[in-house]
Amino acid sequence: MARRNRSIGRSVAPPFSVRLYQEQLDQFQEEAKGTGRSVSAILRDRLDAADQTTDVLENMLDALRDMENRMEEMARDHGNTNSGNSGIAINAETLMLLRLLVRQSGKKNDLSMIQGELERQGITPWNPDSRKPER
Repeated sequence: MARRNRSIGRSVAPPFSVRLYQEQLDQFQEEAKGTGRSVSAILRDRLDAADQTTDVLENMLDALRDMENRMEEMARDHGNTNSGNSGIAINAETLMLLRLLVRQSGKKNDLSMIQGELERQGITPWNPDSRKPER
């Protein structure tokens, strides 16, 4: 019979054996000892975190595929327009979507890492605050 895990309202399955490398077991036991939790609870949390990471990555891949499709569509339409701004629009939307993906990754250092690499290559990163709108 499954036990009820009160902390998250989900049922806990009956115990089963898993073979780990000794180093992994030592690491999990040390973490458990340091946090006052069981090895099982730590492993459950890690599995849940891995599932969440997979969901985030799948959403990012979907967004990239959608962006690729939109860019292909805009590139096809670019030849059929008389507007001189369509190339700029494609680039601007692409950059905005990529910046949005970086922000959604949940890692604050991603954008800093990208900007640092640009600076290392002698390219001044764009900053929305550094440019005043022309009027």
